[in-house]
Amino acid sequence: MAQLTEVQKTQLCVEWKQICKNKEDKYALGTEVFRLLFTKYPHYIRLFKRFRDLPNLDSIMQSAAFKAHAMRFIGAIDAIMENLDDESCLVELLKRLAEEHRPRGITENDFYKTLDVAYDALSPALKSDDARVALRQLFDTALSVIRQSLKEEDEKEREETAKSA
Repeated sequence: MAQLTEVQKTQLCVEWKQICKNKEDKYALGTEVFRLLFTKYPHYIRLFKRFRDLPNLDSIMQSAAFKAHAMRFIGAIDAIMENLDDESCLVELLKRLAEEHRPRGITENDFYKTLDVAYDALSPALKSDDARVALRQLFDTALSVIRQSLKEEDEKEREETAKSA
């Protein structure tokens, strides 16, 4: 796993804590990520059974299910930030994220698009270019761990299918 430098970790964590101080901050950040995601890729709304039948993005964004998912998303980013110094825990967090989303048909490309949109939503809130570069690098690294985890899960599934055939 490509690592951020200590300076990058510190800068990113300091700035993250400044923009993600409380529940309201977290909700605002998560909402912006998914507002951008659903605006850019409206077909992703179908992946969310708890609010996919609502009539429009405004009603979706007012739903408790949307709010909960926005908070979970930022909670996952927060957990990643808190574990930048613990690579084994960080890798496990990312693997678990991949494993939880795989049964829902979420692909590497979906993760890529979501992290790309998340970067677009979150990076303007960061104060320095250094923190923005570190966030991009962190998301790129996260994607490589997720990609590997999805690949391993696919291989396990193929092996199990071959054994039962």
